[in-house]
Amino acid sequence: MSIRTRIRVAAGIGVASTLALSGCTEQSPFEGKFVFPIVWSPSNGPEMDSLQSSRLRLNEDGTAVLGHFPFGMWHEESRPSCIDFEGELVSGEGVWEFMNEGKILLTVPEGSISIYSDTGLFGSVDWSSVFVVECDGTKYGFGIDSQIIRPTP
Repeated sequence: MSIRTRIRVAAGIGVASTLALSGCTEQSPFEGKFVFPIVWSPSNGPEMDSLQSSRLRLNEDGTAVLGHFPFGMWHEESRPSCIDFEGELVSGEGVWEFMNEGKILLTVPEGSISIYSDTGLFGSVDWSSVFVVECDGTKYGFGIDSQIIRPTP
């Protein structure tokens, strides 16, 4: 094998290794901020009166547990994705995955819905509060009900 061929092979291996490692080291927005399982419960507000027993729990392995959580027909194409909530509360297990920095896709046997993070300081993403959007514009808010990891000075 010529020296040029060896250099090309070595360079190709280096690039492939870098790409593989960068894909494997992508950090979850929850990492270093929350202790799993992460649990959210209803925020105060008149729209939340019928949802006081609602809970959403995300486990580190990508599973989720819902307790009396608002659900309805999901309109993925709307912006933001919304549900037609007619009082249906879902309890059971499902799975979750990050769709982008401020959105989680939650899937249960009844279907899928989007869960959104709140907006933090200076337009940042704040997962200590999440919400589900009803197609009439109502936001059902949930606040963190589990341990937060505080930054060390």
